[in-house]
Amino acid sequence: MLTTSNRGARTVRICFVLALWFFCNPIFSHSFSASSNFTHIYSDASGTSLFCDVRAEGELSFPHFSAGLKASYSHIYSSLEKISAAAHFFDAGVFAKTQFVDFSASVFFLNADDLLLHIDKDYKLEKIAAFGMSFSLPIKFPCLTVAPIFSFGNMKSQNGNMHYFYSEPKIPLFYAAGAKLEIGRLKLAALYASADIDFYADEQNGSEKLIGSDIWAVGFFSNYEIIVKNFRIVPSLGFFHLDAQANGVLTAQNQKYFLFPYSVFNLAGNAKIDALIFGANFSFEKSFYKISADFAALLCVNQTGSYGAEYLYKKNLFFDGSQGNYSGEIKGLAGNGISFLTVSADFSIQMKKATLVLSPKKIFLIPLLFNSSGQSVSQKGDSGVSDKEKRDLALRYLLSGLSFSAKLYY
Repeated sequence: MLTTSNRGARTVRICFVLALWFFCNPIFSHSFSASSNFTHIYSDASGTSLFCDVRAEGELSFPHFSAGLKASYSHIYSSLEKISAAAHFFDAGVFAKTQFVDFSASVFFLNADDLLLHIDKDYKLEKIAAFGMSFSLPIKFPCLTVAPIFSFGNMKSQNGNMHYFYSEPKIPLFYAAGAKLEIGRLKLAALYASADIDFYADEQNGSEKLIGSDIWAVGFFSNYEIIVKNFRIVPSLGFFHLDAQANGVLTAQNQKYFLFPYSVFNLAGNAKIDALIFGANFSFEKSFYKISADFAALLCVNQTGSYGAEYLYKKNLFFDGSQGNYSGEIKGLAGNGISFLTVSADFSIQMKKATLVLSPKKIFLIPLLFNSSGQSVSQKGDSGVSDKEKRDLALRYLLSGLSFSAKLYY
């Protein structure tokens, strides 16, 4: 018994000495940060939608390099009548920093249950799962930094009901490649992304591909940092192009119910969108607080697109089996856009060996960049609205997009 006790005490002393050496060794230093964020997205009489996440990062710094681990968990929940969902997102990665080259790699998982989107009709998915990886390799030169980035992944779903046809959307592969360039206070970025979004029949109907699509996009972005005493201004400008094509064949055999009144329905469509992205970030920083205002806008400057279908009626007592077709143009986005104003504040609380940063934030939707053909943001002549409904609407507007986060640096 005495021997066992001595061994246990010796083990404790060894662990204590190793821990003391780890934290006090001048060969390397360590740092740790953790943050949590809670955002109230939107609420109405039918329900509410929330977003929350937790992040943690640890780093060891040596004389000539540093390395660390990072992880995050996010949760999106909505019980609204028109949008119902519960999604979980997990991301974990490693990173290393040297004098000339940095490296980071991460893997992420997405899982969502019982997704419902109601836009005149119900669109339901029982389950969505996604997996992906991303890599970044910043290379540092004396006057600039070049950072190639690459990411890829896939997504699949189960038991989809797209109202007009039963299907399960899947993304066999999506990937993005790009690079960031930093020259002093000027930052430039270019990104190319591609994804094939396909719709398959459910397993009971043979898992046949119903609709296939090819979607790709390219974007260029830039911003420049201007610092005047305690003020910081960062104007930004970018361009975005989207190209999408889709085609498929629906038959009475690959649908759960009859494709009434057709036996075959062959469809195809394409769309191209060009958009401008612009905005600016304004911030004022003192010793223990920072006030920021960030304006961002997206304006569609050009849109082209068309759709067409060829169909064959059933041949029975009511239909003669004749063929037909129709086509049209997809338009209505050019000249429309959306813009946001984000106002936030950071308050730093210094402790002995740590810093706590508390950050409230509010996102406002700015009703600009809508042409006359766009949907009106507000309606006139609503004198029938009661005072209580007006108060509820005002409170809903103030609380929607309101978030609060806390960050701890050690």
